[in-house]
Amino acid sequence: MIDYAKMTRNLFRDNPSLEKRIATGIEQNRKGDFLFKLVDRTGIPVPNATVRYNLLRHEFKFGCNAFLLDAFDSDEKNELHDRIFADTFNLAVLPFYWKDLEPEKGQYRYSADSPKIYRRPPPDRVLEFCRQHHITPKGHVLCWHLFLPEWLEKDPETIRIELERRIRSLAERYGDSIRIWDVVNEAVGYDGKIPMPQDFVRLAFELANRYFPKHCKLMYNDNNWSYSAENTPLYRLLRRLRSEGCRLDGLGLQYHMFAHGTAAENLANDMLDPEYVLKVLDLDASVGVPIDISEVTILGSDELKDGESAQTQMLDRLYRLWFSHPAIKSIIYWNLADDCTFVRPGWNENIFKGGLLRQDLSPKKAFITLQNLLRKEWHSAGTLEYSDETVNTFHGFYGEYELEIQGPHGHCVKTVHLRKSVPAAESVITVETTG
Repeated sequence: MIDYAKMTRNLFRDNPSLEKRIATGIEQNRKGDFLFKLVDRTGIPVPNATVRYNLLRHEFKFGCNAFLLDAFDSDEKNELHDRIFADTFNLAVLPFYWKDLEPEKGQYRYSADSPKIYRRPPPDRVLEFCRQHHITPKGHVLCWHLFLPEWLEKDPETIRIELERRIRSLAERYGDSIRIWDVVNEAVGYDGKIPMPQDFVRLAFELANRYFPKHCKLMYNDNNWSYSAENTPLYRLLRRLRSEGCRLDGLGLQYHMFAHGTAAENLANDMLDPEYVLKVLDLDASVGVPIDISEVTILGSDELKDGESAQTQMLDRLYRLWFSHPAIKSIIYWNLADDCTFVRPGWNENIFKGGLLRQDLSPKKAFITLQNLLRKEWHSAGTLEYSDETVNTFHGFYGEYELEIQGPHGHCVKTVHLRKSVPAAESVITVETTG
């Protein structure tokens, strides 16, 4: 059994300065004021109205991988999965693993009717799901040395030629519809056993920059949480890419609690120590790129005695910590359901019970906790009495809002955006009442 108290002794220790940093960070980094003025269709100011505002979706991205679309054995379970996903997340990770997307050279599994591979739904199918539910798609991953196709001859020059062909093909098909891409995955741990092209990380970014439109975000993704002031392998790699002029638009930082027994208890000294986590985030953010907490697995196994309760306590604490940090733009939980994760000979992620749902798709405690954060605590809604003779504003989380306006001439519903990137200024809203 894992000693849960020992494992989380730093995560939950009394630390008033940390509590203040988290609370202040959420308030300052995730919320703003929406200043507005109402006019009728002729431009004449509306004298008064009752305005109800309600956050429809966050600007901040709360995501999950969408690898389980159409993966279950019944239409009912597939529909339930899709409904839960769409009701919870505003970002979906699409699988672009080379090995499974092009199992035979030139035979791409792009279209929705492509042959099925478990946990690898075709990109076109996932994109349609994203469009239907106003979910932002993210492509993962263009280059990963551990997931090369079987047909690919493993020599550096052949890999270079075929990698360019692959990236060009993906850019042509998805460059307009998918605007966030993990370009390279986990290169810090590259051991040279697979003979990749020299400096393949830089090569992949140069190819992505050449073929993908400029509106696409090109990201590097890794699982390295080591810390030493300005001397971690990940920090050095990011600095080098930036100094050499690579178009590096963001960092994906994975957070997988893949650990047992004493190894899990030792997480107290790094990944479950908030001060350590903030040091790593502050260091990586100093490179000057935004950060995604890109693949989250929070341990919920039976080794914790009450795994569901332990998982939900850790999730609540970690999500607050990450959400408060100014450099972080998204938090992406990795596997939505238990017993549906990545398995290969010698490796089985199912044993960690890191999903938010049980295998039958019923909600675990951690899922309910996450929904309470997103729908209640981190939700903005209210009513104000508008008057043309005063300043009219509401304070809320950045995102898309619905305004329901009831004025002297009738009722009107408008959609507005409170954006962190847009300086605060008075928005003029034309009220087209229905009488």
